[in-house]
Amino acid sequence: MSKVSDIINSYAGKITGSLGVGYKNLSNGDEFYLNGDVRFPAASVFKVPVLIELFNQAEKGLVSADDMIELKEEDISLGSGILGLLTPGIKLPLRDYALLMMISSDNTATDYIVNLLGKDNIAAMITSMGLKNTTVDYTCDELIKAGRNLPLDTPREDALKLLRSGTLEINESMISDPTVPNDWMSPWDITEMFSLIYNKKVVSEKACDAMLEIMSKCQTNNRLPYLLPSIGPSAVEQVIHKTGTLFKLANDAGIIVTNKQTYILSVFYHGHYADPKEKDTPGVTFGERLIAEMSRDVFDALHE
Repeated sequence: MSKVSDIINSYAGKITGSLGVGYKNLSNGDEFYLNGDVRFPAASVFKVPVLIELFNQAEKGLVSADDMIELKEEDISLGSGILGLLTPGIKLPLRDYALLMMISSDNTATDYIVNLLGKDNIAAMITSMGLKNTTVDYTCDELIKAGRNLPLDTPREDALKLLRSGTLEINESMISDPTVPNDWMSPWDITEMFSLIYNKKVVSEKACDAMLEIMSKCQTNNRLPYLLPSIGPSAVEQVIHKTGTLFKLANDAGIIVTNKQTYILSVFYHGHYADPKEKDTPGVTFGERLIAEMSRDVFDALHE
C-alpha cells in the first residue's frame, strides 16, 4: 500500500497542476486518496452516473433499451461523437445510445439520455449512492456553451461559428469555483461509483454486469490502459473505464483487472493554472501522458 501512495504523492509533488487521485484495491481492500473530497470538473466522466440512472429507470420499466430513437437535427449536440456525423432520420435503439455515450463519449447520445431521464432523477441517484461532491448540472451541449460564456440557448450553428473563431474566452469560474454550476466530481465519489458497480450494490446484479460490459469497450485508451502490458504473466485482462477531457483537464477513472489484482484507479488532472512547462506534445496532452505513466507505475508496484 505504501508503494502506491508513494507513487501517487511523487506525481503530485513534481507537477504544478492540480491532481486528484482515488485508489481502491478490490482484491484486498487497500485504499488511498489524494484530494479525495475535492471537486474537479468531471468533463465526460459525469456520464457514469448518467449510465447508472439509465439502468435504474430501465429496471423500473420507465424506459426500455429496445426503444428506437430517431436522430433529429435539433437533437445534435456540440462536441465529440459519431451521431452528429450521421444523417438525421436514422433510428437506433436506446441501448446503442448508451453504448455510444460510454465508449466514444458521444455527446448527442448523452444529451438525449440526460433529457430523457431528467437531471433531478440523476441527482437523486447520486444522492442515493452517498456521493456528496458529484453534480450533473449541464448536458454536454450546455457544458460547452457555458464553458465559453455562451448563453445556453445559443443556436448550434451560431455556437459552432463562435467556437471556431477562437475569440471566446474560457469561463474561469467553471474551472476554479466548485460552487458554480458544472458537472463536478471528486476522486472519492467516482471511485465509490465503480466500487458499487463492481460489487453489484447499485440497481441490480444484472444491471451492474451490463454496465461493466459497456465500459470495458471504451475506445479512448491513451490514459489508464495505454502503458499497461497486454501480454505476459501479468497481462491486463480488462480496463473498465471512462475518460473526460475539457480545456486543460484530463480525467480517467476505472477498474483494472489482471489475473493477480483488481483495483480502481481514478485520476483527475487540472492543468489550467499549471506552469507552461507542463506542455502538451503532438497527439497527447500533458495530462493524458501523466495519467498513463502513473497508471503504469501503480501497476508495476502491484505486480512486482
